[in-house]
Amino acid sequence: MLKMKRYWKTKAVCALSLLPVVQAVGAIYSFTYHIPSETEYEPTNWDAKFSVQQFNPAWGTLSSISLQFSGDVIVQYYLQNNSGGQSQFGYSHACTLLLSVPNSAPITLTTSDGGSITLEANEIQTWQSGPFYDSKTTVIPEGSFSTFTGPGVVDIPVSAAADYAIIGGSYYAAVSTGARASLTVIYTYTPVPEPSVVGLVSGLGLLGFAGWWRTRQSAKTER
Repeated sequence: MLKMKRYWKTKAVCALSLLPVVQAVGAIYSFTYHIPSETEYEPTNWDAKFSVQQFNPAWGTLSSISLQFSGDVIVQYYLQNNSGGQSQFGYSHACTLLLSVPNSAPITLTTSDGGSITLEANEIQTWQSGPFYDSKTTVIPEGSFSTFTGPGVVDIPVSAAADYAIIGGSYYAAVSTGARASLTVIYTYTPVPEPSVVGLVSGLGLLGFAGWWRTRQSAKTER
């Protein structure tokens, strides 16, 4: 008799536990955008925007939003020594990429480089530095979920601004900067169960309950 009681209790627990397991399964939608492209650079200074697909409520219940903002920069230098003799020059460069997130804190990326170079009289040197890379991730507060929810897109402005300095004797210099940015948007949510899944879980629950009921009735009869 004790063996039978343990048996039907175990069957009932297993059948009824199927429903919360199915409901707990989550899902992720991830989108990545590039400006100007994944392989090209845009000369600074520039302003652009990411047109990000919103989260469609029909997909399920949104639980979190993460933004991964990345950027890299290359710098090309042209420097001519106009002094009458050998001169040493110092150079520095900095670039800031700014992502203006609607209804949330902006994300700022910074890259920089610098050094020194010695040139003979009238000597010309050209060189490239970089790429210099930076990346940050932020979590959107729940109070701003509505900005990212809907059937369309949300525009997120992004800009790149650069500056440089050359110090030394008499010279002619030209410095050009290229920057590119990427944005990955990650939606984590609980999906709406498919009708077939709901039907399967309900069916399993009813079968488990029916088996439990029959076993209990048989136990009562044997008594």
